[in-house]
Amino acid sequence: MARFVLLDSGPLGLAVCRRGTKNVDGLRGRLAELEMAGVSILIPAVIDYEVRRELVRVPAMSKLKNLADMRQRFLVLAVSEAAWFRAAEFWAMSRRMGLPTGSDAALDADAILAGCAATVGRPGDEVIIASSNVRHLSRFPGIDAREWMSIMP
Repeated sequence: MARFVLLDSGPLGLAVCRRGTKNVDGLRGRLAELEMAGVSILIPAVIDYEVRRELVRVPAMSKLKNLADMRQRFLVLAVSEAAWFRAAEFWAMSRRMGLPTGSDAALDADAILAGCAATVGRPGDEVIIASSNVRHLSRFPGIDAREWMSIMP
């Protein structure tokens, strides 16, 4: 059984901050512990986009360099066709239930991230989304979203 941790924008955005910033060292330490335990850390491409667009807008050159370093260290997970289809199902289901995670016009990165999580790995693998917004992601059935600090190696 393989273990995967997908980084949401909260943890990824925190991870690119400089050392000594509140919670950065703890997050980086946890990521190192997970790596050493054989957990595959994944940066979903949609989350890279969410973090990157703001860093480019500001511009935050040192954080962009840190993001590039993270992309070298961890696998970047493209949004597969299966993930797009699953994301559309999650998006529609959450609206039918009256629990949207964004406006109807929004692309809804949460649904896309959930679609990625639902389609990565093989049956029996553990797939966790490390997030700072577990409430939104928990609306999608079968998705295991946790605060990054609660994910143990």
